[in-house]
Amino acid sequence: MTHDELIEKIWDIDGDSDAHQNALLAVVELHKTNGNYYPGTCMHCEKLIGDADVDSSEYPCPTIRAIQKGLK
Repeated sequence: MTHDELIEKIWDIDGDSDAHQNALLAVVELHKTNGNYYPGTCMHCEKLIGDADVDSSEYPCPTIRAIQKGLK
């Protein structure tokens, strides 16, 4: 599924708040902090970028910040 197809599918979930909630929860669960070793980093982003760019994996990461902004 392309990005555009995914966006279209999300918009087509009209009135089904459970589907929206489940999708957001899945993303938030993926982008969670690694409290055991690096409490201020996103585990998913850290895996993607490794140690090369620590600022990009700080928690909240750009993905979580975008979700927080959208929920305001």
